[in-house]
Amino acid sequence: ARFKYEDWHAIGAVLTVYGVWSCKFLCKFLSLKVFKFLGKISYAVYVIHIPLEFSLSCALFLLMVEPLGYGLAVAITFVVTLASLVVIAYVYNRFVEKGCVILQNKFFSFLDGRKKDKTENSGVQI
Repeated sequence: ARFKYEDWHAIGAVLTVYGVWSCKFLCKFLSLKVFKFLGKISYAVYVIHIPLEFSLSCALFLLMVEPLGYGLAVAITFVVTLASLVVIAYVYNRFVEKGCVILQNKFFSFLDGRKKDKTENSGVQI
């Protein structure tokens, strides 16, 4: 059986994960607080990065490219965008994402309570 191009991506991903798990140094390195923090805000980074790039980054770059030159404008835009992204993602995670998890837990607890009420009244056990 011949592997397709897409199959090599999956094989590479599996080998990468296995390699990281097998290497104690990499496991310790990736267990540092900074990487745990980045893991916590990763969904917020995913959600926020495109709108931030299309608004703040573009506007900032266009303001700076003529007076500072291309290279310096790119460098400053990158640093400001990255710092803004981390701060906004943290706030999003703290107030929006965690709030949604609390709401989700309450909703499912409510549904579980309704399921228990129905089974107690009908005599049927689930």
